[in-house]
Amino acid sequence: MQHDVFIFDMDGTLCDSRPGILNGLNYTLEKLGRPPIDEDEVLAYIGPPLQVSIQMLTGYEDPDKIESVLGIYREYYSDKGMYELSVYEGIEQTLIELGKHARLGVCTSKRHDYAERIIENLDFGKYFDFVSGSQPGQAKWEQLDQLLQHERISKQSVMIGDRLHDMEAAHKNGLTKVGVLWGYGAKEELLDAGADHLIEHPSALLEIAVAR
Repeated sequence: MQHDVFIFDMDGTLCDSRPGILNGLNYTLEKLGRPPIDEDEVLAYIGPPLQVSIQMLTGYEDPDKIESVLGIYREYYSDKGMYELSVYEGIEQTLIELGKHARLGVCTSKRHDYAERIIENLDFGKYFDFVSGSQPGQAKWEQLDQLLQHERISKQSVMIGDRLHDMEAAHKNGLTKVGVLWGYGAKEELLDAGADHLIEHPSALLEIAVAR
């Protein structure tokens, strides 16, 4: 199959954003008078939409309470947290080479304006045809569905991510699923979620791009 678009998740796939997310969540917990979490614990909250992560973190179910906590988190994240990240080794060179074979895009559960600001700050806008961030309450499969409806991607496209949410969203839309092993999800998680390919280095995407 000739793949036309390679769609990248952001956190745990393009970049290691754990420091900023951890600092943002601990800033929030401090404001709520709760104990901090550590680097291992934060992995459970990276991947789902932020509203879901805040619900998991606090135990709150009231939408108004969750929105109030989100506001606290964003105080830190919009000012500092979104810039506390690093690009994974091999990503940029792979984007350069992969772009010779297919169009590239981003689909992330991050809020759309945050996603665009991060891509701009990394100077990665030149590599991507589009950046899709989430709207409140929107699941990743719905983002991919919108991209399909607007013909930004097709059923020949590839979703690349590190968590089960990426694999499930791709499966629901009939896309090829590539799980990356340098991110936050375990190999078993990705396999159980139906990954078609598992890769250990970004350059392996080039083999998928040229495969017939």
